[in-house]
Amino acid sequence: MSSIIHVANLSKHFGATEAVRDISFTIKKGEIVGFVGPNGAGKSTTIALLLGFIHASKGEVTIFGKHHIRPETAHRSHRRIGYIAGDMPMFDSLTGSQYLSFMGHRFGIDTDVRARLEDRLEPQLDKRIKQLSRGNKQKISLIAALQHNPDLIIMDEPTSGLDPLMQETFLSIIREEAARDATVFMSSHILSEVAQVCSRVMFMKRGRIVSDQAMEEIEKNAGKLVKIIAGSEQIKALLASIPKQALVLTQTKNQLVLRYDSDLHEVLRWLSTKKFDDLEILDRQLDDLFIDFYKDEEGKRR
Repeated sequence: MSSIIHVANLSKHFGATEAVRDISFTIKKGEIVGFVGPNGAGKSTTIALLLGFIHASKGEVTIFGKHHIRPETAHRSHRRIGYIAGDMPMFDSLTGSQYLSFMGHRFGIDTDVRARLEDRLEPQLDKRIKQLSRGNKQKISLIAALQHNPDLIIMDEPTSGLDPLMQETFLSIIREEAARDATVFMSSHILSEVAQVCSRVMFMKRGRIVSDQAMEEIEKNAGKLVKIIAGSEQIKALLASIPKQALVLTQTKNQLVLRYDSDLHEVLRWLSTKKFDDLEILDRQLDDLFIDFYKDEEGKRR
């Protein structure tokens, strides 16, 4: 399977600030890769480097196996790329229809694809962009990014501004793009959103990629929530013998909530020797996993 994006030892400094720190990764044709991290982690800077919007301080980006990306030559690969960002700059004096035509003239257009996207997203095309809501601007940006059937789709917080129903429509469109073998690189700080479309997720923290895993593995290792209802004395007895692998999340007089990341059979064997009134075991929410992963970021962001 051919490489679509190859990044080698990439760094970007802004003065004394290290926004991206010596990252390397490869994305192959047809992959759908999530790029996750809190605000300030370096995701948007990485994307700007991939697209050749800014110079790297060190390292190299190769797109489509042949284009070594830097600002002077990045335009050579842009006709094969669809790009959308949550704060996409647009030409405010144009109407939505005029903007799509302009972008189609610049990067190419499949009129059937544009018509299908307009039908599904229902953007307001007759008003000037400066008069549109953020959600409508985002719809037009998405159509502009996809109307030329790009081989590579790069997205930076693409669903910001979309209501929940339109977010689901958007994610459905991305699944369809992947089905036609387009490669997708999607940045987000919402892990549950990424999980709906991505088969692989890279986690960025303070400018470094600290984890690169299959989504299946992330879900498998997310752990369980164990909710136990019992009398006050039974709760005390449970707390006195709790397994080392279990973490107490909340505790009241008659309820105990644990997080358990190890073999569930162990906690079941422990519970089989205890008395309680009710038991509920749930999968952990992926966004809770995100919070746990980045909870030490408060106060450390740039």
